[in-house]
Amino acid sequence: MWSILVCLSVFLKLSLGYSQIHYLDVSMPEKKCLKGPCIDTLTVDPARLSRYRILTRLQAIGYCSPSVIEDWQCGICSERDSPVKNTTLVKTFHSRWNTVVGMMGVSHSIQTIFLVIQGTMHNIQWIRCSRGRLVPLEPIFPPFNTSSYSNIKVHYGYQKSWMDLFPLIYDDLNNRIKLFPNYTLSLIGHSFGAGVLGIMTANIALGSLGPLMTPARTEFISLGASRIGNVAYAQLMDSSGFKDLARIVHSTDLVPHMPFLYKYQRISYILMSCRIPSLQGRIMAK
Repeated sequence: MWSILVCLSVFLKLSLGYSQIHYLDVSMPEKKCLKGPCIDTLTVDPARLSRYRILTRLQAIGYCSPSVIEDWQCGICSERDSPVKNTTLVKTFHSRWNTVVGMMGVSHSIQTIFLVIQGTMHNIQWIRCSRGRLVPLEPIFPPFNTSSYSNIKVHYGYQKSWMDLFPLIYDDLNNRIKLFPNYTLSLIGHSFGAGVLGIMTANIALGSLGPLMTPARTEFISLGASRIGNVAYAQLMDSSGFKDLARIVHSTDLVPHMPFLYKYQRISYILMSCRIPSLQGRIMAK
């Protein structure tokens, strides 16, 4: 039942023009914003806010066609404060049957290697979205961190698409990390794409993607994502020492609060559109 509601909510967002996060105002603990007007809020410092603004707009660019992305000709790319200034595209990619679609690049302006995955745009992704039963996490390689590995369960459809994503990006990501050892690894996903990257992030937490992809250098920015796994998954995310975990949601979006039996990971910052004036300006992701 929850799968039908999730997919219906995503469909309504897309049909109503809410396929991207349009404005992100304030940072606060999630539970304070779900019960009514946002109070006791915590503001995002300007540097982090600026970074989130760039990363969310890179994610929006990921929805452009590959031919447009390759020349940075999309609308956001040509804006005065374009997020792709001093940015090199590594590749655009899609798996067989389009189970995952995205792009990879290097931004020298903010010193990051970014991986962007689209949300639900193809029929097979709707099918994967609906297949939300909890299954054991399957690390790509034997994990170094085995403390709670046996108890971790995740969304079946997300894990299936992560398996499709892995061969498309692993070698290229490792090569860029070797070239730019001091750069952050930024994983940025919207909706379904964030769920897929949530499985990748868990693999990084377990050390199963090798010594170059570590939590200390990784930030996971999810936009409008549903919950991804069980309590053990959330605990793994909380305790692994990621550089940043930002779960960006819209205050009226149903998807981030489902499936009801899954759990949130603790987030460094949550940005929501709230019924109070912005305390630190707005992040635009057109």
